[in-house]
Amino acid sequence: MANPSLQIGNSNWAIKEDNLLGYSTAGTRFVPQPITMTRASAGTRVNSSGLVETVELLGSEEVTGTNSDMSGANSWVGGLGSLDFNINTTVANKMWCNFTTGNQQVILPNTLTIGKTYFVSLTARLNSGTATTVQIGGFTSSQASNSVFNIIPTSTTTTYTGYIVIDNTSLSIGVITANNNGSDYEFDNVSVKESTKNNLARVDYDGTASSLLVEPERTNLIPYSEAFNSWLAKDYVTVAEDTSETTSPSGNNTASKITINSVSTTRRLYEVALTSSGSDYTFTLYAKKGTTDYIRFYLNSNMFDVSFDLTNGTKTVTLGSGSIEAVGNDWYRLQATGTSSLTSEVPQIQLSNSASVSDYLYIWGAQLEEGSYPTSYIPTDGGTVTRVQDQYSKTGISNLINSEEGVLFLEMAALTITNSGNAAISVSDGSTTNRIFINYSSSTNVVKFQSVVGGVQAAFMQYTLTDITIQQKIAFRWDGTIFSVFIDGNLKGSDDRGLSFTSGTLNTLGLNRGSAAEYFVGKVKQLQVFKTALTDPELVTLTT
Repeated sequence: MANPSLQIGNSNWAIKEDNLLGYSTAGTRFVPQPITMTRASAGTRVNSSGLVETVELLGSEEVTGTNSDMSGANSWVGGLGSLDFNINTTVANKMWCNFTTGNQQVILPNTLTIGKTYFVSLTARLNSGTATTVQIGGFTSSQASNSVFNIIPTSTTTTYTGYIVIDNTSLSIGVITANNNGSDYEFDNVSVKESTKNNLARVDYDGTASSLLVEPERTNLIPYSEAFNSWLAKDYVTVAEDTSETTSPSGNNTASKITINSVSTTRRLYEVALTSSGSDYTFTLYAKKGTTDYIRFYLNSNMFDVSFDLTNGTKTVTLGSGSIEAVGNDWYRLQATGTSSLTSEVPQIQLSNSASVSDYLYIWGAQLEEGSYPTSYIPTDGGTVTRVQDQYSKTGISNLINSEEGVLFLEMAALTITNSGNAAISVSDGSTTNRIFINYSSSTNVVKFQSVVGGVQAAFMQYTLTDITIQQKIAFRWDGTIFSVFIDGNLKGSDDRGLSFTSGTLNTLGLNRGSAAEYFVGKVKQLQVFKTALTDPELVTLTT
């Protein structure tokens, strides 16, 4: 069998300069083929360890040498106010700071770039005194704070992380306190790196399998996806955020412990979200049993009513639809879907009416999104957040596509049995005039195969599969005027209308219909383009 002229995935994933790397082969050599990726927002994935994480690229270290680990002479200086700081001689190689009055700084002179986001990490410990808020971020000698995140160090050495967005010039890395009298702190292992989160491909893992995750635009309408104390109301329950009793699905101590504090029959949290009457909405939440294992999603508008058993991993659907998915470490992602009849909804999280006072469970990552199926987690912290559509394309590759014969091979799965519209993958001339494309239609479990030559349909075939959310191996072959389809080791059909592409016509690969529309949504495990029309036996083998 001939080698593909272009390949993506099949466990070979890489990102370079914000592009997804496909590859071709030249003899025994792999030749990188960057695939342009666009998504003007951050996005999350499930990594190879099974943890939910925001995909990001980190730049080079801004805090170098002894400035980070305090192992010798360094450049830290006092900023605003008066304070005492030095290299701690009691605990070797740690910066010791005594903040004697409020509004004081210690800074590392360093110019950060305006408009850029930086990931900051450091360890901190309270030596003595009363712990108060310490701000970490970018500072000037005349500015108390700029683009900071807050920590409250304890007597235990702890690693703290956060992000700062620089909105001023000539900024330094710094630490500042307010309303503090005589507390001593130790700081160490300071790291600052530029962070890129937008326009990055997401390789998602399901067990040991990896796939390119491609999703539509969605907005999390829950303003506080993890800060449940900020929800509109808590009836007969208390919330302990960032509990250390368990790690969240992100692998961090960011889960909330929900404890029943009354014999009332209505133990719940609820939040309000703006919606559109007549539209479908999906609510998801990560939950883990504690001393109680029952949780219910409910809306007064009768949009959905689903109960979940966190011991047995089962659901009971009273209204709408729902699912429960194990995600590791006894956590489940719970889902309920229904149609709204209001312009605002009040999603409720209810605990068991029969549970005892002081019974508890854990929750994390609440999300309400418009759509009939759930997508990846979108974190929020004080407002709605939108994740933009993932888009992929590679243009100007007539050398990698043979217009006269070839094969487009995919191993892929849809996100849902029924898409809201067509979702296509194509080779084309960059338009809909000349193209070969495969698309999941809006019809249940239907995959369509089409070719258009000079604006005229040259082939059309469609097949209903058992479940398009399961990975399928699919090949679409063109050989002159004949177009053929192979699915999971079987020749499904051919179409010959006497039309063929002229040499050099096809020059673009797109996860779309051939133009900026009908973007693919789903999971792509691998994609290959061949410059030869593989034989029937070869395609049977390839798609088996």
